[in-house]
Amino acid sequence: MKIEIQSNQKSNGVVTLAIQGEVDTHTSPQVLEQWKDLLKDNPSAVIINLSGVTYINSLGLSTLVEGMQASQNNNTKFLLASLSPMVKDVFAMAHLLTVFEIYDSTEDALNAI
Repeated sequence: MKIEIQSNQKSNGVVTLAIQGEVDTHTSPQVLEQWKDLLKDNPSAVIINLSGVTYINSLGLSTLVEGMQASQNNNTKFLLASLSPMVKDVFAMAHLLTVFEIYDSTEDALNAI
């Protein structure tokens, strides 16, 4: 199980996080740790780009919910962008499409802030 996480700090206090690979039992702790590190800098918003996610399980979904809650506790907007069709299907089955702010692209999410 391999995952790659790339973060990019924007000048307006927005952080983008691009995840590539599988978000599952083995990789979810890495994702959560990355968020916790990002929140230490008090960003105004975090945009998670999921276009490169090839698999996500219930623990991966739970990690996203936990990341959203941690962001809200930090007064940081939490947005998801570029869900792959497979990821979008998993979100739909779990009834999470209305729980998160989801945008078609990172640019759309940036424009919504």
